[in-house]
Amino acid sequence: MSEKLKPLDVAEWLAATPPEPMRWLLDGVIPATGFSVIAAEPKASKTIVALHLALAVASGSRELWGRKVGVEGRVLLIEEEGGSADLHRRIAMIAADLGLPPRAGRFDLLFRKRVKLDDPASLANLRELIYELEPSLVILDPLSRLHGREENSSSEMSSVLDELNTFAADRSVIVLHHQNKGNGKGASRVRGTSAIFAAVDALVSISKDGDRRSLEVEARDEGAGKSTLVIRFDRAGSPTLVLGDATEASDEDLIAQVKSYASGVSLKQLRDAFGKRLPSDPKVRQRLAALVAEGRITQQGAGKGSEVRWYALSEEEEKKLSARFFSVFSSEGEEEKSGEPLRVAGILSPEEER
Repeated sequence: MSEKLKPLDVAEWLAATPPEPMRWLLDGVIPATGFSVIAAEPKASKTIVALHLALAVASGSRELWGRKVGVEGRVLLIEEEGGSADLHRRIAMIAADLGLPPRAGRFDLLFRKRVKLDDPASLANLRELIYELEPSLVILDPLSRLHGREENSSSEMSSVLDELNTFAADRSVIVLHHQNKGNGKGASRVRGTSAIFAAVDALVSISKDGDRRSLEVEARDEGAGKSTLVIRFDRAGSPTLVLGDATEASDEDLIAQVKSYASGVSLKQLRDAFGKRLPSDPKVRQRLAALVAEGRITQQGAGKGSEVRWYALSEEEEKKLSARFFSVFSSEGEEEKSGEPLRVAGILSPEEER
């Protein structure tokens, strides 16, 4: 006989349980507890973005991409695709570039262990491991290799999504997933059933434009709304600048955007990048002209309307922005100083791989 249903008195519940403020792993992007999905097309840097988050949490960093990191703790990465030598290279490179070597015992890896969220035995093993490690962040990559279900079926995917939400009850769980082919944005591009988007607390959709990656964030929390980060990579895994979202693009935002185009940028491209964050075209031209006059950018060509106007940074401004937005920190000597070498459980070095 089933247990008798007993309703909750809402007045008592509200009086006894004041609402807690939203906590973030990465401010405005990834919640500190909950289920998040990072979705992108192949080769659009899903794994690189996730590794930045992992290293920030495992190393105890207070900031990433200009956003506050609100969680410090153990990270479990479940990687089911790619090669170990490539993963080893990426983690070592990102850790060195950001100056964020993970502390010993803070970053654990399950590499191609064929973890399946729809297999009872595999699921039991994963539950036991999470209970043992108590990670603050679990990253699973990619969703398609973590089950044998039909992704377009909400009924078949429901149990998989339920398990992920269970894991995320008291930690942050990030799943990397593919986008479908199409011209839409955000949730409309998530491959598979709409139940996937309905189950998440935050969706981060990555779009690729050359060496730039735009991260569009849709959070379930009503106070969070939508936000966008734009990251430019000068080599795999190395972000050289970050553009956040604000009421109106600042001069520094304009300069950073100009720098993100190696061959210069047109007024139309600036308009496409910032949208409503830019004032009218005449005012934008005035601001760009002022920056040219200050020697902060240079102008090639002239004209108005549809004629292209190209802007490229001067060498002086290039050096200034490089120092401001990006510094490459070497982790050489960290092991000797701290006694804690860079360790990610289960990763083979390139030499061991061979």
